[in-house]
Amino acid sequence: LIGGWFRRKASTFMTRGGNEDAPTPAFTKEEVTLRFKCSSLGLTCTGTEVTLVKNGGQAHEKGVQVGWRISKVQGMFVTPMGVITAIRKAMTEESDRVKAVIAAAELEGETLSQEAKAASIEISFERRIPLAQQP
Repeated sequence: LIGGWFRRKASTFMTRGGNEDAPTPAFTKEEVTLRFKCSSLGLTCTGTEVTLVKNGGQAHEKGVQVGWRISKVQGMFVTPMGVITAIRKAMTEESDRVKAVIAAAELEGETLSQEAKAASIEISFERRIPLAQQP
């Protein structure tokens, strides 16, 4: 379990070995989906590739590693040029949605849980695992 809530999907990619008829497995590509609070993620990217994970930040606490690639934000695929814009847009939209829910609850005299008041977004990462490192 990485940082609480997550989803994983995996697929294996092949490379050709010396014998062209017998491809040999090179790595498994795994998608890890994590939920982040709408605040500093604690990571730096070049394009979609994670190049720095800050100690103690959200990404560090959830197990994100340098070299992982952001593939989706809120379930939508992202491009290297649009990843930061997609994250900012998702955070703004989610924060606005939560504010509207809180305002509606206050009008109705309802009390919301802290979880219901917390704005968060979903980010999917792609990581490659050499098959030699598979358990």
